[in-house]
Order: sequence, then structure tokens, then C-alpha cells
Amino acid sequence: MKLESLKIKKTYSSSGIVYGKLWGGGKGTYPAQNLGPHNSKEELLEEAKKLLYDNLLDDGMGFEQLLGATLRITTLETVIINGKEYYRETSEIEVIGDTPHELTKEFLSI
Repeated sequence: MKLESLKIKKTYSSSGIVYGKLWGGGKGTYPAQNLGPHNSKEELLEEAKKLLYDNLLDDGMGFEQLLGATLRITTLETVIINGKEYYRETSEIEVIGDTPHELTKEFLSI
């Protein structure tokens, strides 16, 4: 088979948990908004940090204040060879803000 054309595209998305101060006292976690797809990891993390600091990264819980988040960043690579698509998905963990180490370990065990 002769290689006539080759295109590679990467997109980035995330899922995860947020950690924050609850109304009335205490701290807790809740699922984070799913973000993406974005064209770069930096663009995705920029959006996540903005939503965290604006107290909007939680998916509807309504914390008094968000403190941090543990995110699973998924990279989807699409390679198009002679018009046929091939996919490869990888993921990594990013912690933003102030998230206790125990919560990150708990998230990774899910």
C-alpha cells in the first residue's frame, strides 16, 4: 500500500473531581465539569483554572469556594492514512489549585 496522504490531529478533554469549602462549614468533593475538546493541553488547563478560580468548575454542586481539582486529561490522537482513521487515546493526571494528596490517590483508584 502506497502512502498517499497522512494527517495527524490531537484533541484534549478532561474529567475529574473538585475539592472545596461547603456552605455551612466543612470541605468536600464533587465531580468536575467535563471539558473539551481543545486543540492543546495548555488551552484546556487554562479553561479549567479559570473555572476553578471563578467557582464554576464543579458540575452544579455550588461550593462556597472551590480550592482545587484533580483532572484526568485525555489525549485523543487521530491519524488519517489514505482516508482511513486510526485512534489512540492516552490519559494523565493533573492537579490544579490546592487539592489534598489523599483525594488525588482516591481519584486514581476509581
